[in-house]
Amino acid sequence: MKKLFLAFFTLSLVTFSSCDVLEQVNEYNRFIQCDFSLVNIKVLEIGGIDISSLGDKGDLGIKDMMTITNMLYSGDFPAKMSVNLKAANKNPKKAAIAGMEWQLLMKGENMLSGMLEKEIAVAPYGSTDFPVILNVDLFKLLKSKPLPQIMVFAFGNNQYEQLEKLGVEIKIKPYYHTGSGIKKYPGYLTIRP
Repeated sequence: MKKLFLAFFTLSLVTFSSCDVLEQVNEYNRFIQCDFSLVNIKVLEIGGIDISSLGDKGDLGIKDMMTITNMLYSGDFPAKMSVNLKAANKNPKKAAIAGMEWQLLMKGENMLSGMLEKEIAVAPYGSTDFPVILNVDLFKLLKSKPLPQIMVFAFGNNQYEQLEKLGVEIKIKPYYHTGSGIKKYPGYLTIRP
């Protein structure tokens, strides 16, 4: 009787695991069929100064402006940025991935890359925004751009025009987990403003 119970229990676990992996595959397939867009890129901090709630560079205090100006002249412009993406699910069932690799490109040149290791789920016929957080030296990232363009970019004004001028695009490679490892999208999905 114990052997029969053990065999039934083992079969149940295998069946449950197979169903779980199959569901992940289906959710993944629905995710890669979503419509994607780059919502915006926002600089959250510069040199430890929180600028996430500032709408205009005039909102900064004199001390913070001097600190940022000194960083610009020193050639060291550390920033924390949020690249906000949107996925819109056209399917009647949930779309999801376990995580993704990403690349940030400007005018076709790979500027940054990394991993987002968390589940992203999109409700049936719904959409969701999800951020990719980057730590970067903004001066090096935009070194070929004049100061006004850097400041406009940093403070989020005219996002779509600015992102198009800079040739910004995000490439993502979604993945899901299986019992034997991670299965990744064979190429990259490109997201533009």
